[in-house]
Amino acid sequence: MSLPSGSQVIEPERTVIEESESHARNYHLEGRMTQLPKRVHLTLTQNNLQELKDIYDGWPTDRRCEFYLKFGHIGFLLSTPIDEAMLRAAIHFWDPRYRVFVFGEVDMTPTHEEYAVLLRMPSATSGKIYKPDAGYGFKRKLAKIMGIEVQDLEGLIKNNGESEGIPWYVLRDVILGNPDNRVRLNVFALAIYGLVLFPKALGYVDGKIVNLFEQLLDNANPIPAILAETFRSLNHCRINGQGRFTGCAQLLTIWLKSHFECLHSEFKDPNVGDRFPVEEFKMSTWPRAMSRRAWMEKLQTVTATNVIWKAPWMDRPPLLYRCGNYSWVPLLGLWGAIAYAPALVRRQIGSLQFMPVTYQLDTFEFAYGIPGTRKFIFEVCEAWKNIHRVAAGAYTNSTTPGYPEWRANRLSGLVIPEPFEPERDDETDDLYEEREMHYKAAMTELQEENAALASEKVFLLNELRVLRAQAQERIEWENYMLKHNNMLQESLEELITRNRALENQVMEARSHRDRLEEERNQWEKAAEYWKGESIKKDCKAYQFVNYLREVAAEARNMEEEALVLKAGIGLGSLSGGRVEAFLKKAYQQYKYVGQFH
Repeated sequence: MSLPSGSQVIEPERTVIEESESHARNYHLEGRMTQLPKRVHLTLTQNNLQELKDIYDGWPTDRRCEFYLKFGHIGFLLSTPIDEAMLRAAIHFWDPRYRVFVFGEVDMTPTHEEYAVLLRMPSATSGKIYKPDAGYGFKRKLAKIMGIEVQDLEGLIKNNGESEGIPWYVLRDVILGNPDNRVRLNVFALAIYGLVLFPKALGYVDGKIVNLFEQLLDNANPIPAILAETFRSLNHCRINGQGRFTGCAQLLTIWLKSHFECLHSEFKDPNVGDRFPVEEFKMSTWPRAMSRRAWMEKLQTVTATNVIWKAPWMDRPPLLYRCGNYSWVPLLGLWGAIAYAPALVRRQIGSLQFMPVTYQLDTFEFAYGIPGTRKFIFEVCEAWKNIHRVAAGAYTNSTTPGYPEWRANRLSGLVIPEPFEPERDDETDDLYEEREMHYKAAMTELQEENAALASEKVFLLNELRVLRAQAQERIEWENYMLKHNNMLQESLEELITRNRALENQVMEARSHRDRLEEERNQWEKAAEYWKGESIKKDCKAYQFVNYLREVAAEARNMEEEALVLKAGIGLGSLSGGRVEAFLKKAYQQYKYVGQFH
């Protein structure tokens, strides 16, 4: 079996025995809880689990595998029968001081290790335990688990005057109707926690269970809380002589019956990893059902040799026997805290029994709300961060030499049921007790049904109030729509008119655009025409310039010839002077035109 993670110390068996027995000789729980009633009327009223079972049985195999991989084997508890006669007999042998059953020569109690093997929860290996009243209120957590908004829970929460919770039928509708498979699995597991593991409320899941479940999804270990509420309920019923058992009756039935004879076992080897102890328990064959009276006689005569110390589904892990500075194991439940001493029952894992330290064990039990509650809770959570285990040691059902005397002194003040005597406990008295018990159970059921009907009435009234408010809102909305209908119609007509005007403007803009495009085309044609004319003029100018250059060249030639003539004619000749003057003037003009070009 996997062990809780965190700070762990596995101590040698011999060291623990020596230290414990040296302290145990000096401390006894003397003079406390000695005035216990001789008879206990235990009520075992349970929730109706048929709808849950039908849903679970209707799931395909892969979904069930996904469920127990995430939440352990809690689904198998839905079809686990409760042995009411056995539990009603066993309650008489419960010791509220030491939190153990005292069956003849035998002390026995459920342990963390045993419940962890039965439930096979992944989070049972976590050293993080449930912390009461952590974080925000349960409604916000519940809405998150159900995949809805907090305001959607309005009118669905049930209040019985002492606590609040969510009715089963609301969770059923989510399981059957929500399309998200993760939400369906979470809500189904929440229903099992509220209706099976912590069935304090009938027909609905208490808000404190929602707080526990929210921490469970964050890998918190729920087994200490399961043990705590089991022990607290056993203490309450034993001390008061009556009461309804609000622990998990299915788990307690499996645990208790497994320590007695099994006619045909279907249990696998405890060392095999893939095991289903709860299913194997149901598949095994047990002796025929016995009456409460027969169980009383059987439990009175239990000895160390005719009891099955180690259950057939149990292995031999190191036993958790104390936490932090406590000499035993403190447990935080949903409605209160308690402690137990696993070292009292080491023979349940096949180990040597010694005298454990139990100093102040009986004083550690309180309901939440008393002064100092937060301090106690903090101390316990811190203690669970430093757990101590004792090694299993060699396999044996023996005790240390001083243990029998220590146990006899321990039981000196305890009221234990006397041996069965027919003349004192005849059939008539037994029948009367059974009838009285059934009468009280019936009265309790009627009261709970009345409370449920009253709560249902409140729910229906709230729903009617909500429907009326919604109808009024609808009427006001319709009036508003009628009142503003004409305004909307006028606005619509105005929009249609404006739309038509805009369409006309668009058409005009398109005509204007066409005209502009036509003008642009005309200007482009004109530009092309003048561009051609410009090219023609440039060509003519170029030809004219070339012509002028040729004239200028000819003029220069003439000038040169004139100079030659002048030289021939002489400077004194008048005609030669005139010709020279004319040629110079002509040359200057042509030269000027060439420079200008």
